[in-house]
Amino acid sequence: MFRLNKYFQKNNTLFIAEFANAFEGKKDLALKMIDKAIEADVDALKFQIFFTNELLVPEHPKYNIFKKLETKVDDWYSIIDYAAHTNKLIFADVYGEQSFQFSKNFKIDAYKIASSEITNFNLIKSVSSLGISMMLSTGSVTFKEIGNAINICKKNKVNDLVLLHGFQSYPTKLEDVNLNLIKTLKSTFHCPVGYADHVDGSSEMAVIVPLLAIAKGARLIEKHFTLNRSLKGIDYESSVNPDVLKKVVQFVKDTNIAFGKSSKKLSKDELVYKNDIRKRIVTRKKLKIGEKIDEEDMVLKRAHKGIFAEELKRIIGKKVARKLEKNQVVEWKDIK
Repeated sequence: MFRLNKYFQKNNTLFIAEFANAFEGKKDLALKMIDKAIEADVDALKFQIFFTNELLVPEHPKYNIFKKLETKVDDWYSIIDYAAHTNKLIFADVYGEQSFQFSKNFKIDAYKIASSEITNFNLIKSVSSLGISMMLSTGSVTFKEIGNAINICKKNKVNDLVLLHGFQSYPTKLEDVNLNLIKTLKSTFHCPVGYADHVDGSSEMAVIVPLLAIAKGARLIEKHFTLNRSLKGIDYESSVNPDVLKKVVQFVKDTNIAFGKSSKKLSKDELVYKNDIRKRIVTRKKLKIGEKIDEEDMVLKRAHKGIFAEELKRIIGKKVARKLEKNQVVEWKDIK
């Protein structure tokens, strides 16, 4: 069974391609989006599985919109089956018991509880009863509500839990991004934190902000994308085009490489650089065999061989083993 915590131990940032409603419930568009996500080399594909009548009442002003966006049951089988053959992780949002029970027809690697469902305790209890990896969205959610949801998960022995920071506004204004909350969430609830990005998909910050989130400690990035922003379809405001998605994924991978390790160990390139620029011990004047070495007899200069400068005190007071000329690099064989 997939575990987010094990993934974090063996890998760096996990990148989620968020499909949301960008394919407008149409199977052919969903399949094309899967292809583009694979081309971008994302780590996981996340789908929002919902049934309109479970999500909202008929009188709701957006009822008809969601009804048009609702994916047919048969199409979900085709979409998830196609996604499964990519060998990518498959994540899902569910919005009630009906959509959750339906999702169990597929191999879901992790579930996300959306902000709208953070107080849907029965749903959280049902999902966590599977003992599967979970993400809790924290946008528009209070710390008390986060704590309540976490407690339900823990009662069901779910410890593989990630909080997902992200302001629920499309697009999110930069002043509302609040990346500093990532550290606060981590220290308060003692679990990994990810970042769901909703900034303007047409801006350069759509690429930059996820990288800043990683620098702030985010262990996973969720990014909305669409096939063509210019069509201004559903969810386009915070979605990026496939070419930008590919760029963000590559930048995230490069960022992880740049972060490297927390321990200090000189690389091969650093050792080459050290040998080239680090100063070594050089004679200031001629020295005879048996002559005692004084500090005034030596000077430090760059050279491609010889004793490094930090060893100067070790040779002071020692005797010269062979005749040394002025401005000669000193080697250990020159010292008795």
